[in-house]
Parts: sequence; C-alpha cells; structure tokens
Amino acid sequence: MNKKPIDNFVCPGCGKNWGRCVLPVRCPCGETTRELPPDEPTLMQMATHYRDAITRYHKTGRPQRSDSEVDLIVNKICGGCDDFDGRRCRRCGCRVNVSKRSLLNKARMASESCPRGLWGQPNFVGEGYRTEALDCWDHQALLEPIGVHQLAELGPAATNASLIAYDGGLLLAYRDRWQHAQVRIAELDGRLTVASDFPVDIPITAHNKVGREDPRLFVHRGELHLAYIGVQRGNRDVIAHQHYCRLDGCYQVTEHFEPAYKLRGPWEKNWQFFDVDGQLRAVYSIAPQIVLRIAGEQVQREFETPWPCTWSPTMLRGGASPVLVGDEFYSFFHSKCDTGDRPIYSLGLYTFDARPPFAVRRIAPGPLMVPDPADHSGDRKPFVIFPAGAVFDPDYNRWLVSYGYHDHAVRIAELAIDDVEDNLIEAPRYQ
Repeated sequence: MNKKPIDNFVCPGCGKNWGRCVLPVRCPCGETTRELPPDEPTLMQMATHYRDAITRYHKTGRPQRSDSEVDLIVNKICGGCDDFDGRRCRRCGCRVNVSKRSLLNKARMASESCPRGLWGQPNFVGEGYRTEALDCWDHQALLEPIGVHQLAELGPAATNASLIAYDGGLLLAYRDRWQHAQVRIAELDGRLTVASDFPVDIPITAHNKVGREDPRLFVHRGELHLAYIGVQRGNRDVIAHQHYCRLDGCYQVTEHFEPAYKLRGPWEKNWQFFDVDGQLRAVYSIAPQIVLRIAGEQVQREFETPWPCTWSPTMLRGGASPVLVGDEFYSFFHSKCDTGDRPIYSLGLYTFDARPPFAVRRIAPGPLMVPDPADHSGDRKPFVIFPAGAVFDPDYNRWLVSYGYHDHAVRIAELAIDDVEDNLIEAPRYQ
C-alpha cells in the first residue's frame, strides 16, 4: 500500500474533495479507496522524472521560458487539465507554477514538456506515458483524391518523395532504398511521369555515414535547397540528424549544413523548412507549434505557441515543406497512431499565419487520407502515408501531394482545392 500523500483527493463514490490525504480513505458515503489511482506516479517514479528533467535542463544550457509563456501554460493549459491538482501534474508528478525558480518549476524549464503533449518540446517525453493500444481505424478519411499516381519507374525500393514547383517545372526528391539510403532527384513532365533522374552527391560526414534519407525540397532566398536525415551508428543505437544543403542548377550540393540545436533529441527528423523575407525557419513541432530560426548551422527556438490539438490520441509529425498561399502557410503532415500491432501513418493538414509568431490558424479535424491495408506487402512494416512534398496548382484546381506509401512506393495524390478548403476548420485556441 502506498503511503504517499495525495493532493486534492476526490472520492470516486460521491465526489467529495478530501484535500491532502493518505490512502486508504474511508468516505462517509461508504466508498473506501485503498489503491493509488493508476495514472499517479509513485514516489520513485517522481524522483526519476525530476532527475531526468534536471539532467536535460543542464545539458541543454539551462533554457528558460518567458513569463508570458509560463503564464499561458500554468493558467490556461494546465489550469484546464484534469491531471493538474493546482500544484503538480498527476501524470509525471512535477511541480508546475509561475515561479522564476526553474529547478522547482517544470513550466519554466524550456527543455521540458507536458506528458500529454499539450505544451513544450515533444522529443523528451510524449509517448513514454502512453502505453495502451488504440483503434486507429476509427479515423476515416475526410476526402477522396481526384487522382493518384504511382511512380513505378523510380523502382520498387523508392519511397518518401518530396515534390516542389521550381523554375517552371516539377522536381521530385526521393529516398532510393530503405537500408543505407541515398537521395535522388527526378524531373517530372506535365503528366507527372519521370522525364529524367539524377543522384544527389551529398558529402559524407560522421553524422550521415550510415544513410541519407527522407528528403524535403524547399526554396530559400530564391535558391533550391534540400533537407534530409543523416543516419549515424551510435554506441548503442542509431542516431538521426536533421541536415540541409543548397543545390546548384544540376541538383548538386554547393553548401552543406548540420544544424546544431541544443534542445535536440537523439532522433531528429521531420523539420519543415520555410522562408519568410529571406530568413530561414522550420516548424519543429506542430502541437504545440514550435518554430526555429536558422542561420547556417546556428539554431534557436524562436516561437512556441501551445494550442488544444483536436487530434488526440494520435501524434502529429512534420511532413511537406509549408506552402505559402495568400497570408497563410499550408502544411501537410503525417499523424502516427499506435494500434498495438503496428503503427498507422495518415495524411493531415493544418495552416498557420505567414507572419510571426506563426500561430496555427486552421486544421482538418481528421486525416485527409488513410493508407489502405489491402495495398500492403504483408511484411512487418507499418501502414503508411508519409507526405514529404506539396504543390498548389490553382490552374487545375488541385493540390499535388507526394508521399511514401507503405515504405515501398512513391505516390502523388491530386486533391481538389475546394475539397481541401471544405475540410479545414478554425483551430481551437486557449481563451
């Protein structure tokens, strides 16, 4: 039996608040509570969470949130959460308050995040507090594409392709195989078929020696750039790094960058690069919306905007490079949902303001497309739609979205612009 005091204990029988007490509690209503609620961490777990938080905080240079960010987290987000008892989070056991003393306040430490993913950087916690399997097939697709093209001419191992409109044509960067991957770029004709295909000679470094994979094309200061994931073999596990490079007219690397982000995790990928007035930025996290400012290899966290995401319990992850249409960026992403058997990756979309702080504006309330299990090869790989590129084509009233399919094919979906707009709703905000 656990003798740890519980703050604001509420009787499950009658709802009476007992304040701070120790189990067992015998309520006059007849209800006796003997065991700690399953979501409450033990004293040992709380100590472990605190130790890990302090370690991350010091290793990342002791970053702190501003007073306005802390106020939003404590009073708007945590204040409306059932897992917050007014002093601590019941999920992780950490103190959350407006104090400026970072070592006694999880909300003040910018290296920390909510265990439910409601605020903060998701790389450090997130999935670790959720263990149950989910019925992800309850999420039905919101629309039907007006056409789907599979680029079989790229070969059976090609996947995770990034489409972009550039210099009057269409380019498609893709991953050429699963293991020890490299990047290639294809030129497409008006029928979305491959006209020519080139390897991209990315410089080999210690951080990408094992593979160069999952490319994303974007334009910065009028020039073509390529983001990709560098894979490195660590002492115990594989490490992923987010890299990018500038390309010349022949799609070869003229400058190569390995961004150094202090708050990074061991598995970095899916940054969504975009340019505003010649300044390079990247969406690092969708919920909350975290935007990085990038200059060469220098990276700083510029904006963090928490918002109550409606996609729970799925995890939202980066996808295509954001596309500017009017005064907002359209960002196609992938969601991950764990079924217990294998994950399901689906296509989602949200928009955000074109000016700082790049707050989330609209979102599709569910997946636009979901993978079809009937198309799967039957191996142990997940069911996948992995978007990596998008083109706005108003002349044909369509979006073109390129994606890897089941990790063994490249597809381009045509989505009617009107259908996309009909499925976007105003994103919820904290009042």
